[in-house]
Amino acid sequence: MNSMADDPTIRTWIINRIREALDQADLARALADDIDDHVLAAATRRLAEDLEAFARRFATRLQHLR
Repeated sequence: MNSMADDPTIRTWIINRIREALDQADLARALADDIDDHVLAAATRRLAEDLEAFARRFATRLQHLR
């Protein structure tokens, strides 16, 4: 049984979305450093951490589908 991840076009699209999520996590961290409100800065950092964790889990799962 073939999965969608076997399709090179779809796999490339998924990998690009993972990279984009990691880039957005980095951007959120950088923005958090510029936020004066401590609570908002902490929430932004947490969002970045969650986004990065999601992207890494998805990348790991994609590797197991090979």
